[in-house]
Amino acid sequence: MGGRQPKSNFTDQDQAMANAINMVFSESSHWFCLWHINKNAQKNLVGIYGILDFNQRFNHCLYGEFSNEMEFESTWSKMIEMHNLKDNTWLDR
Repeated sequence: MGGRQPKSNFTDQDQAMANAINMVFSESSHWFCLWHINKNAQKNLVGIYGILDFNQRFNHCLYGEFSNEMEFESTWSKMIEMHNLKDNTWLDR
């Protein structure tokens, strides 16, 4: 890359990987891969993941089109509130 840092890095949600990327590529953005987010949701949202209404709202947050950040935040907050997930540490991260 000619000594340049990548603009973006997409990984799973491994904390060691995130720490290494932040140290080595301090000017890059680090993003979680949507496939891994869905896989981790299945593990971390036992009891709620698989409920049709939740899955539709969660997938809309991941894959939906939003005109601005406020629209996304509002949609996310409604999903959290509707499914009583405000204390879920994985979603909070």
